[in-house]
Amino acid sequence: METKRLVTMMLLSFVIIFGWQLYVAKLYEKHPEWKRPGQASTQPATTGAATRATTSAATQAAGGATTQQAMATTTNAVATNAVATTQQQGAAALSQSPVHIVNAATQPSIITIGDGANYKLKTQLSTQGAGVESITVNDKSIKAPRGDEQYTFQTPNDLDDADKRAQTRSMATGWVTVNDIEVPTYAANWVVEKHDDHSASFVLDLGLVRVHKIYELSDANSAGKGYELIVRHVVENTSQASANVKIVFAGPTAPPRESERGPDIQVIGGYDDGYGRVQVEHHMVDEYSTKSPDRDITAKPDMKGILWAGQLSVYFDALVHPVPLASEGNTPYAKYIDKVFTYALNPESEPHLRMVAMTFTTKALPVDPGKSIELSNKTYFGPRWRAVLNDPYYASFPFGYDNTLVLTSGPCAVCTFQFLINGLVKLLAFFHFITRDWGLAIIGLVLLVRAILHPITKKSQVSMMQMGKLGPEMERLKQKYADDKDELNKQMMALYKDQGIGMYLGCLPMFLQMPIWIALWSALQSTFELRQSPFLYGLTWIKDLARPDNLIAWTPYHLPAWIPLFGGAVVSGFNLLPFLLAIVFFMQQKYMPQAPATTKEQETQQKMMKWMSVLLFPIIVYNGPSGLNLYILTSTTIGIWESKVIRRHIKEREEAEKAGKIIVDAPKSMKKKRGGDDDRGSGAKQKQGPKEPKTGFGGWIQQLQNKAEELRREADKRGGQK
Repeated sequence: METKRLVTMMLLSFVIIFGWQLYVAKLYEKHPEWKRPGQASTQPATTGAATRATTSAATQAAGGATTQQAMATTTNAVATNAVATTQQQGAAALSQSPVHIVNAATQPSIITIGDGANYKLKTQLSTQGAGVESITVNDKSIKAPRGDEQYTFQTPNDLDDADKRAQTRSMATGWVTVNDIEVPTYAANWVVEKHDDHSASFVLDLGLVRVHKIYELSDANSAGKGYELIVRHVVENTSQASANVKIVFAGPTAPPRESERGPDIQVIGGYDDGYGRVQVEHHMVDEYSTKSPDRDITAKPDMKGILWAGQLSVYFDALVHPVPLASEGNTPYAKYIDKVFTYALNPESEPHLRMVAMTFTTKALPVDPGKSIELSNKTYFGPRWRAVLNDPYYASFPFGYDNTLVLTSGPCAVCTFQFLINGLVKLLAFFHFITRDWGLAIIGLVLLVRAILHPITKKSQVSMMQMGKLGPEMERLKQKYADDKDELNKQMMALYKDQGIGMYLGCLPMFLQMPIWIALWSALQSTFELRQSPFLYGLTWIKDLARPDNLIAWTPYHLPAWIPLFGGAVVSGFNLLPFLLAIVFFMQQKYMPQAPATTKEQETQQKMMKWMSVLLFPIIVYNGPSGLNLYILTSTTIGIWESKVIRRHIKEREEAEKAGKIIVDAPKSMKKKRGGDDDRGSGAKQKQGPKEPKTGFGGWIQQLQNKAEELRREADKRGGQK
């Protein structure tokens, strides 16, 4: 009766969870405005600008006001200036200032670099703010997350507010402050100085100074392997007086989201620990909310300084490394970087729709008359690919980009061992070299792990079957110590010990595989080669081993139409593998031997664990990578077959023992003392019957041994005749 209630409650919970998700999906269809990532925000459009402009003229005007009042004053001033740059009346007002935009182009335009066979990244640059319009990976095998288009990222954030979209354009120069006079430059159309296949140069005249913005793209044969884009600001003092110049430029935008199983996009920073190593700190974009809309990631406790920062998805990095000035001495990080600030653009949106902007703010740097100063940034826009990031150029200090390959957080981080992940990746690569299919490589890994764990699995099965035979004795103990549970447990342990039964053996094989499952989960998310790799050469419905199998996709492929779940996860379709897992788990529970329960509580716990593993675990891995589910499905299926073979062998041996057919030989050392190891020696015990022939692989080995023994005896006879 209790079992029926438990099953009913589990099924009811399952129906409620998925019914609620379908109901939410219907609401999203009726209210499409809920799904727009660019919906109106209650946060001011220039919140990020307000925070980063701590030394602007507007903030100084706030005087002794509170921080909130100063930020509000700065926000209003910056917003006013931003509008003025786009209107003729504002332009005329600014032209009266000694620092103003002199020679901006009248219309925005797009220019392209890297559009050739020698380049990995086709980069489009916008004259508006001299920022990046888009970056497309030229390798046609690297496709977009959903679809057959080439992979494109670093596009402007999908916002309805054009002003905010211009401010957050990737690598755009947002504001230039000269002698405490701040000029917004993100909406200005910079003039193109020169342009060729691998570089482009922009210029903007501000009266007292002239700012040059230069992009240089590395080719595939360079140290950066074609994924490095160098961005430089050259500030030239064209006046007769010294100038203090401060620049604010936008960081990279987030790569497209690719994961349905939870948080994907992260903000990341690499810091100098003072010992020539890179320490990484990362935050999920989902963590930015109305309660915590921004973060200053410039410094980290006990760290020297920030080396690089950026945003990344589960498979792509977008990182900026400010290069130290020569005048700063032998330092790995740029001391002239005053602040690296991140803030949410739509903190009130659903977690999987949130976007975060990043800004780099320099200190006020002196530029003498007729002189210039150059601020350089090395950026990495490319895949989280071991073949690239493990290269000495990127893996060495001060880059250390190999630290972005596996980023762990939460309770599973304790069980995520880097050496185990690297070992699994190497084994998968080995099996893939043989099979030329990543799915078959995963199955090969299953066979290897099951073979290694076979001795433990066999001992576990023997132990569990022995425990099953102790039912009558355990019933006697339960009746004898019915009123003393502590003594009952003590007697049970003594009984197990007398019979040579290890209680831990029953769960040991699964516990040993759990770190492998967790490491494989991380490996599948950090192995770029598995991205969009099908199973069985594309002949099955599994088209991407790194994503859920999606036998039926019941929603369109664009992200907002996915059904949101708790924890930032979403459901994008019907996945078959988790239901197959439920079936094999049920079969495993049915055919695997179990230890008898000593109390009603233990019996209830066993039933609960049984149904939880059948119903709850498939729900947990529902959005898991199909490669991981394939591993668990294959391993569990092989485990059922292995258990059946082991139990059949044990039963055959028990029947042979009852029939008196088992040979009990004396140890070899005793045989030698008593007349050698021949059966005819006086020291050997008498056989109780003919030896039961082995079957399978063991039988084949036994036949070879018998044949070798016959050949040895024939050789001895021939030697004796001579």
